[in-house]
Amino acid sequence: MMIGRAIEQIFIRCYTVIKLNIIFVGLMFCGGIVLGVGPAFSSITQLAFEEGFAYKEITWKKAFSLFKEDFKRGNALFYLFAGAFILLAYNLFLVVQMKGIVFFVITFVLAFCLCVLFLGYFFALITNTRYDTTFKNILNLSIMAFFSNFFTLIKMILGFAVIAFLTYKYPALLLFGMEAIAIFFTLFITRGVYEMINKKFELE
Repeated sequence: MMIGRAIEQIFIRCYTVIKLNIIFVGLMFCGGIVLGVGPAFSSITQLAFEEGFAYKEITWKKAFSLFKEDFKRGNALFYLFAGAFILLAYNLFLVVQMKGIVFFVITFVLAFCLCVLFLGYFFALITNTRYDTTFKNILNLSIMAFFSNFFTLIKMILGFAVIAFLTYKYPALLLFGMEAIAIFFTLFITRGVYEMINKKFELE
């Protein structure tokens, strides 16, 4: 009985991840890809946070409604981080072609900053989902959450490394899992961080 229940839960979670990821891809195309990625990420983050693995409650209607509501902020968050990421990545590309201890140090610093930006975007997504506040406050709370627990960052880096490796080995995950897995993973890993922030500032 317990084994059967466990198998059922595994299938439910897999189905939810696939469903949410397909919704992400659909919403991304609704925004013409360029203006769709940010709001699509915001929408599936909201759905994952509110509904969890209740797959029947995750519908296209809800997703599209969230997509329209968060279209501007979703794009603002995404391109703020993506723009900074691309700029630093270009500089890293130039620096790695140069030799010398100074350039080695700069390479390390730029790589570290890229990692911070990547993780920071997911903190911003979660913060935007959890709190109904201004764009500036979202960024401030995201920074606070980011630096509040070093071990959470380590777990996120390891987790995203595993997700990246699996996606490299199985490219179909780009369509059927990677984005949703990343969101569910981030929600789970950062739960303690946000609970601490809620208690400290009496939020939510």
